[in-house]
Amino acid sequence: MGAAAATAIATLAGDSSAPIKGNAAGTTRSAIAEGTVTITDAEGQKVRTGKTAEETIASLNRDTENANESIGKIFDAEKIKEQQAYDQLKQQTLQQAAPYLYDVVGDQLKGAPEPVKVAVHGLIGGLVSKALGGGFGSGAAGVAAATAAIRLLDENMGSLGVEPGTRDKMLQVVGMAVAKIVGGEGASGNAAAATAGMADAYNRQLHPDERALARR
Repeated sequence: MGAAAATAIATLAGDSSAPIKGNAAGTTRSAIAEGTVTITDAEGQKVRTGKTAEETIASLNRDTENANESIGKIFDAEKIKEQQAYDQLKQQTLQQAAPYLYDVVGDQLKGAPEPVKVAVHGLIGGLVSKALGGGFGSGAAGVAAATAAIRLLDENMGSLGVEPGTRDKMLQVVGMAVAKIVGGEGASGNAAAATAGMADAYNRQLHPDERALARR
């Protein structure tokens, strides 16, 4: 796998964590500080509000100290740091385990019908995507679509005489782009693209048949 592809996968995996969200609300009320208030048009005041001048003045809110409700702390900085550290460790562990996982899958699927390979890759892609912080459904759909697209393009590019190294890079980029589009926006799309990149790099490119080709 090329350095650029590895960097892209790591970046997408890092961007696949769900964003931290929070909300809070406060109410601001009008208040008039203590002091003398004089209503010069008592009759007009009563016509407009139905209250006498004395009643209106008595009903004024004088609590200026508590008129503006402050918003308390929404996030716990320490908990956020712990969650981010956990997410980073989980992503790093998953990326380190991916080569073994996809190699085993490739061995088990050797000789299986193409639809079966696409379905299994989609299922595993959903699980990996979910672990990275994306969605299972979007990851499964994205990786399945990427796998099918890569297989189709690989067959056609081979007949065009494109050299294997260049072909692998092009296929991986296309696969990640397809997975990103199908996976959707935000964390789910990023996780789907990263998973598709790992699936291609550690399965198709590094499977025994591909290794034999690379040694030549």
